[in-house]
Amino acid sequence: MDDLRELLFKTDEGSQELNCVICTKYLSVPPIFYTSCLGYICGRCYKKVSDEETAKDMVFERQLLFETCAKHLTFPCAYTVIGCRAELQWNDVLKHENACYFRNTICPLSEKNAKFLSLQQYCRWRGYSQQLVSHLFSAHQNSFIHPPQTYLGPDFKTTFLFTEVLQQVMVVIFKYNQELEKFSTYVLANLTEVECNFFRYQIEVQDDRRLNSVVLRRNKVEPLCDHFFKYKSAKGALEIDIKNIREMLKSTTGFFAKVGIAKKSKKEIKMLKSNLPPDSVFDILPKEASLVIDEGILQELECPVCNDYMVPPIFICEAGHSICDSCNNKILTCPTCRSTMLKTRNFTLEKLTALVNYPCKNRVTGCFFVTSAEQIKNHEEKCMMTTKTCILKCAWTGNTMDMIIHLNEKHEVAQLNKVQTLYLNTHHQPINQAVVYDNQVFLLTLMYGYRIPFSFNIQHLGLDNTKYKYEVCIIDRSRNDLGVILRRICSPWMNNKKNVKEKSHSGVTLPYDLIQCLVSGDRELDFKFDISKVA
Repeated sequence: MDDLRELLFKTDEGSQELNCVICTKYLSVPPIFYTSCLGYICGRCYKKVSDEETAKDMVFERQLLFETCAKHLTFPCAYTVIGCRAELQWNDVLKHENACYFRNTICPLSEKNAKFLSLQQYCRWRGYSQQLVSHLFSAHQNSFIHPPQTYLGPDFKTTFLFTEVLQQVMVVIFKYNQELEKFSTYVLANLTEVECNFFRYQIEVQDDRRLNSVVLRRNKVEPLCDHFFKYKSAKGALEIDIKNIREMLKSTTGFFAKVGIAKKSKKEIKMLKSNLPPDSVFDILPKEASLVIDEGILQELECPVCNDYMVPPIFICEAGHSICDSCNNKILTCPTCRSTMLKTRNFTLEKLTALVNYPCKNRVTGCFFVTSAEQIKNHEEKCMMTTKTCILKCAWTGNTMDMIIHLNEKHEVAQLNKVQTLYLNTHHQPINQAVVYDNQVFLLTLMYGYRIPFSFNIQHLGLDNTKYKYEVCIIDRSRNDLGVILRRICSPWMNNKKNVKEKSHSGVTLPYDLIQCLVSGDRELDFKFDISKVA
């Protein structure tokens, strides 16, 4: 008990006392156990450790006092060292970490899994979990098959394929066991353990003439995680017994295997959620769009040049073929019939777009926003998954979450509530600093100098510009207990056309006479700032 009490209050930075001995992450996921053989073990690792053969003689002591006290603490995300700035309550940690953009993962076709998948060549990609889908589409496009089906035999061997179901990438594996003459079939998704229960799948095994078939069903898919291939279990597989299937189908050669994957009904999912404990996590799937997408109509609205969906204004050529506004400014002849492009708009098609729901162009990489033709371009411009230039104007480009990593690695990120000293000896040009809060990117712009106004502004790189506010505090170095505190809503980040001076003027400007009493004899001015969510 004394050791535990010491552990609870030993929270100095860099201490390893609050870390799990297995995964080295914080002891922030219940249940927490202690064993004299190993040490403290978090809820992420307990089941895996306790199920091992070597754990039979171990005594695991539940640390209820620690758990009770921890409910009143906040914890950093386990991926804080690589950029995540989230501060989490006890019951929110696992939910956040399972969905955290900074969660590191490897390609399913990595060297680590080469033996299990019988790979001749393997992929070296490593990145963040939300980047996995775009990696699979770009690097392993040839492995995508829809509908997912394959031929097993007559030379039986392990095979795999990728497919897409409701914007979720699924990995289908047929693992051949030569000794038992069986296939273990796995369907894996980049989802949490709980979310995998929301999907079901079936395998239809047909003879080589496709006349007779046998259908096998399983009521859930398995999570695609790095340790799956290490801790694989027959419990998560559909077993195809080759001998029995041959007898049933009267086949002496191989088989066709067709996989059908579907999400369960809303009623079934609601029931699954209602049966979960109160502190279970299940709501980290991207929210499904409430608006229906008509893929057939959208295909007709694809621009023949850029392949994006067309929104007004839409232009036509002499023969009547349509093209989007952006491409119309770049070409002179129609890509379909080579006739001359006109400046005439296709008003009939434009009226049709008002009846169509448009998905974000970044849905392949994780954005599931759906809206009208009138609003979609505005969303895509600010979408977190859209490629942007660095907020500090270096040559880097990438999406918002990758920008956070870039800023932490290549630039100095301003810290909240940290006192900064400005030297007012000369007139200074505007200064920009990057700020990261709540996994969002902000731009701090300062303009100051001797006997000139002090200008301060924080802009938010995001969709909802009224969600965050900032507070700047100018500190008095004297003993007069003076000071100035200003609060304002974060303005939207104005890229390209607006110059830096215009940006700073959209913030707070204080006359020098107002802050002169706070400037030290050495012409130094201290200030700090903070960002918070609007209540």
